[in-house]
Amino acid sequence: MNANEISSKVNARLKRIRIVSRVVRILLGLAVVSVVTVISICLSDIIGWTNVSPSLLSPPFSRYASLRAIPASVLILGFVRAGLFFAGAFLLNKLLRYFANGNFFTAENITCIKRLGYLVISDWLVAKFLDAIASRGLVIGLHDFTKLAIGFLIILIAWIMDEGRKIQEEQELTV
Repeated sequence: MNANEISSKVNARLKRIRIVSRVVRILLGLAVVSVVTVISICLSDIIGWTNVSPSLLSPPFSRYASLRAIPASVLILGFVRAGLFFAGAFLLNKLLRYFANGNFFTAENITCIKRLGYLVISDWLVAKFLDAIASRGLVIGLHDFTKLAIGFLIILIAWIMDEGRKIQEEQELTV
């Protein structure tokens, strides 16, 4: 097999990865803009500039008669969840940039993936606290563990990738 053939296949694959990464980064940017817009509208309602129905929002915020009636603890946890979303969007964007540059199994990528897993678990915890405070009780069903399991699965995948990276580095050093 010719070395140029392998190179052209690699370039074609890398080009596809770049295109997909760009599309996902654009969609991620649109999601961030949407979240910022919703937060801005909610803040303007809390300040008194607009009047937004809480029924347009997701639970637990939709349980209140108005956004001004939402307790401060629920609002703070809502902002913590938004912060976790922004941190996750930042990490995912960073990871996609690494992939677009052709860096796949590096320590930086593995750190990003591991942090994404921790963010998913943190979001699950904050969401449970938010639901407990807003509904004045903690109810955990089997379906509630899906996000937690996904977070642990992401961390497990990062660990496996890290072990594979270490094995590959050891083999490259072996003569």
